[in-house]
Formats: sequence, structure tokens, C-alpha cells
Amino acid sequence: MANMEQIWAYTRTYMESGRTNPEPTSFVADLNSVGLTVSEMDWLKQKVASWPGGSQPGTNQIIINATLDDLRHVQTH
Repeated sequence: MANMEQIWAYTRTYMESGRTNPEPTSFVADLNSVGLTVSEMDWLKQKVASWPGGSQPGTNQIIINATLDDLRHVQTH
């Protein structure tokens, strides 16, 4: 079982950076290496969707949608 609070902190940092830290391909690869279960991925998607945003309110929904799209490329187990 993955440490989901740690995964969420990593994902939140990714989102707050505007999806630049790390780059999207590295973000997906890192999450693939964790081996998230379907229920863990569902939890993470809910957290992403309800993210209140970072310092750029106008781009928050764009970042949320793009991150949810990134998560579609992560394989679950």
C-alpha cells in the first residue's frame, strides 16, 4: 500500500509548479513506479479535483484538468 499522503504532497507540489516540477512524463513515470491500486488512484483523482489551487487562481482549473489527464496515463494494479 502506497503512502497516499506522501503521494498527495508530491502531486500537490507538481500542480503548484504549474506541472513543471517534475515534467509531466517524469510525474507519470514516478507514479507508475509506485504501483497504485485502483482505489488509491480514485482517492488521488478526488484530491486533485478538489484542489483549492495555488498562487495563480486563473490557471487552477487548467492545471487540475491537465493533471487529471496525466493521471489517466498512470497504470493501476
